[in-house]
Amino acid sequence: MSKKEILIIDDEQMILDMLDQILSAAGYDVQTALGGKKALEIFAAHPVGLVLTDIKMPGIDGYHLLREIKGQKPDTRIVLMSGYSNDLSIREAIELGADEFVVKPFKGSEILQVLESAME
Repeated sequence: MSKKEILIIDDEQMILDMLDQILSAAGYDVQTALGGKKALEIFAAHPVGLVLTDIKMPGIDGYHLLREIKGQKPDTRIVLMSGYSNDLSIREAIELGADEFVVKPFKGSEILQVLESAME
């Protein structure tokens, strides 16, 4: 499998570590950012084609990241994740340009399937 670059953003280190392990094992070249500010710094230095970000984070949230990243590189695939999803947040994510939405908690196989779908 060829390496696919992904930037994972969350405000919980445990989530970042878990996703890093799952996605690295699946052949992804993973970068992680603890929070939105760090994510924007990483993305500016090394834009990637796929971003997986939490929505609810202190400071810069996932919706803000979605707008910023799509503004810099519109063809970036973005998957939003949240443990607080409802129809409104899913609809808002899609309207803002998210490619996929995943609800926490999720299984490793589920996140891999969602990411593959976003890349198609």
